Amino acid sequence: MDWIKCIRNRLLRAARREAGITLIETVFAIAIFGVVSTSVIGVLTSATAADGNARQKTIALELAQQQIEFVRQLTYADVCVTAGNPTCPSGVTGIPSSQTKWVMGLAYKLATSVRWVNDAVPTAVATAANYKRVRVTVTRSSDNKQLARVYKIGRASCRERV
Repeated sequence: MDWIKCIRNRLLRAARREAGITLIETVFAIAIFGVVSTSVIGVLTSATAADGNARQKTIALELAQQQIEFVRQLTYADVCVTAGNPTCPSGVTGIPSSQTKWVMGLAYKLATSVRWVNDAVPTAVATAANYKRVRVTVTRSSDNKQLARVYKIGRASCRERV
């Protein structure tokens, strides 16, 4: 049983020598935690900002596409902007040239323009391939940053990523 006392005494002496954490170890641990947490906070902040911008661009693209779908429902003669080119026939109110829409607490400005396009083919005589081009641009109201632009040309439409 002496060997048990011997082992117990050695363990007690070792425990007395390392009684606690020193001040230097504590300072190093706090410094390492500070560096790691600062870099993680920076990454989270930039990821949150990127997510917000992507969400706003998606909403803007949806608003522009909704406006284009509204224009598609109109007859060809009714596709015009009030006090714009082409002029609206009598009795037709036309498409508003500017609108403000609120989505999720943010204001988006929709600017709609309609233009005549004279699309003559260079290798042939006049083809009468003229049409109306509708352009919808969506900007953020707070800083007028353009978020989306969509064109409707004749029967087709195309998106332009901004």
